[in-house]
Amino acid sequence: MSKKILVIDDETEFRSTLQDVLETKGFDVCGSPYLATSVGWGLNGEFDLITLDLKMPGVDGLKVARLYSEMIPDTNLLVISGYLDDETKDELEELGVHHTVSKPAGLSDLIRAVDGALANGHSSHQNGHAHLADD
Repeated sequence: MSKKILVIDDETEFRSTLQDVLETKGFDVCGSPYLATSVGWGLNGEFDLITLDLKMPGVDGLKVARLYSEMIPDTNLLVISGYLDDETKDELEELGVHHTVSKPAGLSDLIRAVDGALANGHSSHQNGHAHLADD
């Protein structure tokens, strides 16, 4: 059975591209242009991985990460954002989010980050965070 991934991102092109690439790699990928819908889907606990942007209109990704860590603590989160300063990374780490990618990132880097997050699971503690550049 393929791994199920939820993509939560307000950037339509980024979300669609990531979904398409992950689907070609054999993942079962969901995402919605409606952020509240996507956030709600994440709460059902049936995803192996949720990718999450931090800065989205009307949705604070850090608050979503906090909600998920409280409501579905065993779900892997991969934060993909252009706003990953040290303070934010520390806050995410305290919430149990150990996988991050700084935007912009190349597709191959994103795929490696997804594979790593899925392989290492929720309890993984990486040495630092992934700081990925464009291909």
